[in-house]
Amino acid sequence: AALADPSATTVVYMARRTFPELAQRLIAAGLPGTTPALLAESVSHPDQRLTRLTVAELAARIATEASNAPAVILYGALAADRS
Repeated sequence: AALADPSATTVVYMARRTFPELAQRLIAAGLPGTTPALLAESVSHPDQRLTRLTVAELAARIATEASNAPAVILYGALAADRS
């Protein structure tokens, strides 16, 4: 339940495989599915990729994508697009 705090920003390391289930549990514990989320892949490498979605959208995308790139997932206010 503590991980579902909508006022916090949480970082989850190497969670690509487990994030869809984690997101489901977070939403069940009260985290809005619309909470901003950021998937940061291959950070500091030439093929680095940043993807900003909501927690629900990111969970759905990860569930259907095949990728072995190392990834960090952030969710909460700091994951929002600030541009």
